[in-house]
Amino acid sequence: MPPLILLGLLVGLPLVASILLRIKPLYLFVSIVTGYFLVSFLGDTAELTFTSIVHVSHPDVVIRLILLLLPVVITWLLMRKTLSAAALPFQFVLLVGDSLLLAAFVLPLLTSGTQGAIYATHVGSIARQAQDVLVAGVAVLHVLVMWIMRPRHQDGHHGKKHH
Repeated sequence: MPPLILLGLLVGLPLVASILLRIKPLYLFVSIVTGYFLVSFLGDTAELTFTSIVHVSHPDVVIRLILLLLPVVITWLLMRKTLSAAALPFQFVLLVGDSLLLAAFVLPLLTSGTQGAIYATHVGSIARQAQDVLVAGVAVLHVLVMWIMRPRHQDGHHGKKHH
């Protein structure tokens, strides 16, 4: 498969799935970061366990992709329709950011040949160089949106009931 098409699928499929399932971007972000932590902290142990049970080519790629994508797939299944259709246009940028973030975390987990083919393209080279900025930017964007959309107290008494 041509590298640019593969890169497009890595970004496009999660974006389309999240839009069609109407997943709140914050839930998707948390599931992506959870998957990243699973790969970081459980990847070696899970890979060792997996290779002792199943014999496949590139078991490291398989198990790390499973660890990264499992929370995302669970979120897609359990958190459907958490984003209203009316809010979708306002949350679209966050969904795009989340899809880019997921692709940025998937790329280093792929086989070295696939990585090399993607990174050899102009777009792949930009993606590789911008990964740190992308991760930080998406995280900051989510924090800003949470701050902007935080619940506000109406009565000035911080939620205390009047008697």
